[in-house]
Amino acid sequence: MAKLIGSVDHLGRPVVRVAIAGRDDEALGTVDTGFNLEVMMTAGDARVLGVTLLEDAEDVELGHGERVLVRLGRLRLNWLGSERDVTVLVGERTRPSREGDPVLLIGTRLLKPHLLLIDFEQGTVEIDAQE
Repeated sequence: MAKLIGSVDHLGRPVVRVAIAGRDDEALGTVDTGFNLEVMMTAGDARVLGVTLLEDAEDVELGHGERVLVRLGRLRLNWLGSERDVTVLVGERTRPSREGDPVLLIGTRLLKPHLLLIDFEQGTVEIDAQE
């Protein structure tokens, strides 16, 4: 069974490194169980990671209650032992994230049906494939 290992960073965020299909590098992502879709990122990071933008846009409500219009995109990830096409919500900010900052927001739709274990005391994150 495939497993993805991460950590809890100095700000208390559960983070994991995710491989982007067709690329040698990985992207750092924050696991957010309050986000119920697959992946979200800024327009600047989407451009750097090669997200294919679609014509579609969607009105979404952010965690703090603000409603924003985001573009939809597609990205292929190497996710828990297999390649997986995911839908990406792309926000407006055009400047890429700073070096070392998480660029992906990983939501529950990408986590399903897997097992997520976060040990905040030990600073560990594990995502176990359940398929």
